[in-house]
Amino acid sequence: MATQPEVPGPSIPPLGVGYWHDRLSGHAPAVDEPRVRFDEQVIAFADPDGLRLELVAPARGDERSAWSGGPVPERYGIRGFYGVTLAERGMHDGGAQTTGLLTDGLGFRPIAEVDNRIRCATGAGGPGALVDVVCVLGVDVTPVRDRQYFRSIYFREPGGVLLEVATDPPGFGIDESPEALGSGLRLPAWLESRRATLERSLPPLRLT
Repeated sequence: MATQPEVPGPSIPPLGVGYWHDRLSGHAPAVDEPRVRFDEQVIAFADPDGLRLELVAPARGDERSAWSGGPVPERYGIRGFYGVTLAERGMHDGGAQTTGLLTDGLGFRPIAEVDNRIRCATGAGGPGALVDVVCVLGVDVTPVRDRQYFRSIYFREPGGVLLEVATDPPGFGIDESPEALGSGLRLPAWLESRRATLERSLPPLRLT
């Protein structure tokens, strides 16, 4: 599978990093240890559907007020939305063009870059005014599909064409002898219900 970047979400105060890591560890199926990125602490985690999310604690804090009516103590509470991540297939094509659109067309300005991530800001910057452009390496690939006679994966090339990579084994000899190959119509189990329709659509063959 292609690397999936975390999607920056809620902004939390720096003193709440430990609290939120412990809280998420009891609810989310996978929670990473806090890490530092730019001037912020980040807790990345996956939701039950596998979507990567994160909480962000800016070093300079977030002056917005937290909601005080919930089960989370107000001093640790979420301050609001932190920013947006745009996942691009390459910084030299889609990523560069997107960054150019943000800066030249929408009034953002680049303020920082680390690894495969360029951060752009608008206005005064800070929480709620940030867009990260991330280069995602690789392409999105399906899980391995069992086609009975072979295994395969599917993915789209940059122009959108769906491609397939398949194995040679186990091959067409798994349900008939090599001597009988081609003498009858063999179908995988999920197509047996359509046998009559498929047989009618095949042109007749004559051995010469």
